[in-house]
Amino acid sequence: MKKNHIDNHYRWEIAFRTLAAILGGYALANVSGILLSFLLPMPKSDAVMSGILLSFAIYTGAIMWVFAVRSVHKAWLGLTIPSLILGAIALVMKLSGATP
Repeated sequence: MKKNHIDNHYRWEIAFRTLAAILGGYALANVSGILLSFLLPMPKSDAVMSGILLSFAIYTGAIMWVFAVRSVHKAWLGLTIPSLILGAIALVMKLSGATP
C-alpha cells in the first residue's frame, strides 16, 4: 500500500514538473523574447529575430531548471515570478511608446 502511494506521488510530481516546464517555460521564453526585442541595440528586425532566437535557449534552460530544482513549488515560483516581472517591464516599455 505505501509503495503504491509513493509511486503515485512521484508520478504526480513528474506530471506537475512537466506542466511547469511546458507552460511556465513557454511563458518565460516568450516574455523574455519580447523584452529582448525592446532592449537589444540594433535595427528593429534584427532585435526581434535575435529576441526570438534567444527565447529558444531560454526555453531550453527553463525546462532543464524545472527538473533540476528541488521542489515543484520552487519550479512554479521560479518561472512565474520572473515571467511576471519581465512582462511588466515589457508592458511599461510598450505603454511608454518604445518600439521593438
